Amino acid sequence: DIITGTYEVLGNILSTEKAFNPETEEWVWHLELDVMGTGIDVYIHPDDLVGVPLKGCRFLGKVLLVGRLIL
Repeated sequence: DIITGTYEVLGNILSTEKAFNPETEEWVWHLELDVMGTGIDVYIHPDDLVGVPLKGCRFLGKVLLVGRLIL
């Protein structure tokens, strides 16, 4: 089953890159985060950011998580 939910996330940025979203025809930031030892990929529009994301900095934001839970 696919799980979705909105969560407040605080994590360290492991890597950043600009990516093109062909569905919206917009550029977005792809952030790889380490959240308490769990890797999370976040895609965020530049207008929704304060500043520029950099490797080694922290990210705090509200995200929509979509995925599968593996126990």
